[in-house]
Amino acid sequence: VLNRRGVARERRGDLEASFSDFTAASLLSGMTNEVANEGGERVLRLLAGRRASARLAQPMRSLPSASFIGTFVDSFKCHRAILAAETASPAELGAAIASTPPPEGAALAGLLCRRAVSHMRVSDYEPALEDWLSACALLPPPEGGRVGAD
Repeated sequence: VLNRRGVARERRGDLEASFSDFTAASLLSGMTNEVANEGGERVLRLLAGRRASARLAQPMRSLPSASFIGTFVDSFKCHRAILAAETASPAELGAAIASTPPPEGAALAGLLCRRAVSHMRVSDYEPALEDWLSACALLPPPEGGRVGAD
């Protein structure tokens, strides 16, 4: 009875009531009623799609919750640790790069990465980007010629 009523309510567009019927039928059958399980999943997808579309159509009126922002910021802890570590100044690392004989290959790439981090510590992002790009250019291409190639 609940399955038939759920299907009827779904066809009428009353998705919340239809989902309740399918959920009740699933629970009463101990989650063994495949028709109720599949109907509930189908209606839930439709209901979620409608609610997501409606929510995205309206402008955001408030900031995300403090816990969401905290979790997002905490995901960068390892980056903060790298930036907080003691490192030579950009000028000192520039002198090491310009030394005689100049470093080559991986040694030069390592110095460029360290100088990029040093630039980032003082919020000097343009030179940091140049150093990152120069260091990446020194690295050999991955096998297969693409990053992430299987």
